[in-house]
Amino acid sequence: VRALADHAAAAMANADLIEQLARSRVELEHRAESERALREIAASISAIRDPDTVLQQTVDQAHRLLDSDSARIDMLEGDMLVWAFASGADAVRTQAAGFDRSFRVGEGAAGLAVQIGEAFRTGDYLADTRFPHIAVSDALVVETGYRSVLSTPLRGESGPLGAISVSSHRPDAYDDNHAALLQGLADQAAIAIQNARLIDELRRSRAALETPRR
Repeated sequence: VRALADHAAAAMANADLIEQLARSRVELEHRAESERALREIAASISAIRDPDTVLQQTVDQAHRLLDSDSARIDMLEGDMLVWAFASGADAVRTQAAGFDRSFRVGEGAAGLAVQIGEAFRTGDYLADTRFPHIAVSDALVVETGYRSVLSTPLRGESGPLGAISVSSHRPDAYDDNHAALLQGLADQAAIAIQNARLIDELRRSRAALETPRR
């Protein structure tokens, strides 16, 4: 009996090690894929002049890499966040329908992320009391059935530019690793936005210099 028990224990230990190895390989493959996506976006920033193309690519990668049901980018306009880019069937549908089109800094998960300047996540959006709930955002969550939301700010050199968020129907879908990955995507998106604005400012400055004085 003892020999059988020892054999069973060894088999269980081996099975556990095999399972851990498989998880480790999956995590390494996912990390490598995430790093490739960040490099591709960084290359796009240098090659593509249109920031909208880069931002749509960014939100598509966030949707895919974080295994989410939807992803979105909200741009800061004054003290309001306005929904600008969407990825995923639910996100595209609800954006087109006018759900959650705009909200103030500090409101909802994305508004709080912009306010505090760092990632914020919730594993059960409607039940979470750590942030101010607003009717337009809660209505979208009820419509889609989202449970988990992760938001990170688009951090510019002179202040926030907006937020990128991912959502999942699964509760507690995101952890610190997901937050770090999404912040990396957000930082790349912020560079694209700032580059575009600098190019516009340079174009306007050149146009002003070329205008003859009277």
